[in-house]
Amino acid sequence: HPADAAWTPPVLTCSARESTGLDTLWDRLEQHRTVLESTGRLAAKRRDQQVDWTWAMVRDELLDSLYSHPTVRKLVPELEQRVREGTLTATLAAEEILGAFHGGGSPPREGGTGTSA
Repeated sequence: HPADAAWTPPVLTCSARESTGLDTLWDRLEQHRTVLESTGRLAAKRRDQQVDWTWAMVRDELLDSLYSHPTVRKLVPELEQRVREGTLTATLAAEEILGAFHGGGSPPREGGTGTSA
């Protein structure tokens, strides 16, 4: 992350066991939050989190669909074994899995037809 001109992280010492420095730590945490709020950075971080969560949910759904696809489920054990044995590269295994998921052939690629050669 680039340095934030509005906030320089302090170096503090504290110990919960010895109950020392905790008040100072808490004060600095509150100051940091105040700076984030006043500069709009907290709201920006929250908006960025929403975008990140959106894509995380998309990835999860796509992976669930991929793993539950009947052809893919049938194909995966053999492909994983071949990759472990060194008789198939990870790249080719991934292409076969995605091809099966997309209904045959290689997955569509930008500028390509999506069929295997």
